[in-house]
Amino acid sequence: MLLLSLNLAATAAAQPSDTAGVSSDPLFTRRDAAWAGALILTSVALFQIDERVDRWVRGDDIQDNDLIRRASRTANLATDDRVMLTGGILYLTGRLTKKRHLADIAFHATEAVFVSSTLLTLVRGTIGRTRPYVTPDDPTNFDAFQGFKQFENRSFPSIHASANFAVAAVVSSEMKRRWPGRMGWVPPILYTTAALPTASRLYLRRHWMSDLVLGAFVGIMTGRKIEQYHHTHPGNKIDKFFLGVEPGPDGSTRLILFEHRF
Repeated sequence: MLLLSLNLAATAAAQPSDTAGVSSDPLFTRRDAAWAGALILTSVALFQIDERVDRWVRGDDIQDNDLIRRASRTANLATDDRVMLTGGILYLTGRLTKKRHLADIAFHATEAVFVSSTLLTLVRGTIGRTRPYVTPDDPTNFDAFQGFKQFENRSFPSIHASANFAVAAVVSSEMKRRWPGRMGWVPPILYTTAALPTASRLYLRRHWMSDLVLGAFVGIMTGRKIEQYHHTHPGNKIDKFFLGVEPGPDGSTRLILFEHRF
């Protein structure tokens, strides 16, 4: 997912703009709260049809379809840890080759995956919802705090979904900022690609549909907010530390890996 995203980014103009105004506005707004509330309520409402969707997925027509089986197993390889590893490799590649835009986008995408995965690990560990293959007839089976102990109780929300949609959100936002008005076809491809590993979790019965919906939303929200923060707060400590080494005026080395200039 991350490789595809950054390969698409690399096909854009050679000298992209990287501009944003310094902002003192709050990072989260009432509109964000409204969206979050709506998506949480939607996910809870989907509890009512989770069992029916799972029953359809585990039917012979779906499970015995060789194309669906192979596609799902391949897409399922895009786990959060693999996405972060890929992002880390691309970030280091950008650093070593002095490609600041590659390092910037890869780092922020990896950061978004890490933040969303950490947040959802705490949430689903606390909630302890069982996975479809454990309680196929009861999507509302919760066992508080068991998610920290057992894999079977880490269903809600989906970290697979959040990781892939976080990457899609960061790269889409970065490309819109750097190449405004160009390559409008890229975000739909990125989000469609992010949906494939998400759908594979439904086929493999590792998640209920509601898990995937909320996970995808958290990923998108996290990705957009991280991209927004870094580009409206130039010179923030995270970017200074992770995005470049630059010689100081006295010849010493200081950590300002990549300093945004707007």
